[in-house]
Amino acid sequence: KGVGANADHIVGGAEWSTLSHDAFPAMQFDFMLSNPPYVSSAEMERLSEVVRREPPQALDGGADGLDAYRILLARIPQWRAMGGIVGFECADTRHEILSALCAGQPWVRRLDAVQDLAGRPRGLFLETY
Repeated sequence: KGVGANADHIVGGAEWSTLSHDAFPAMQFDFMLSNPPYVSSAEMERLSEVVRREPPQALDGGADGLDAYRILLARIPQWRAMGGIVGFECADTRHEILSALCAGQPWVRRLDAVQDLAGRPRGLFLETY
C-alpha cells in the first residue's frame, strides 16, 4: 500500500493531505502529524548502508538533529486550529530536548510522550490552545 491507501484506512474517509513544511497553504489544521528528519549531520556517516539509501534530506536534521522541529515549531501557530493536535516522531536520544523545546511554546497546552514497542520515547503529541 502507498501513503494514500494507508491514510484513507487510518482516517476513515476524513479529508487529509500530505504537504511539505514549506508548501502549506493558508489554512488551519485540526491534526498534524510529522516525521521530520531527526538524524544529526555527524550521525549520517554512521548510519547503516540500508538507511543511507534514503534521500539525505529525509534523514539529516542538521547539527543537532532538531533543525526541522525548530522550523515546524515556529510555523505551527499559523497552521494549527485551536485545540488541535500535533504529533512528532523523534529519535529516543533527542526526546528530552525536543520535549523541552515543545513545552516552551506558548501555544502548547499539553504534552504527551509516546513510547515505541521497545519502551523507548519516540514521539510527542501536543495539544494546542
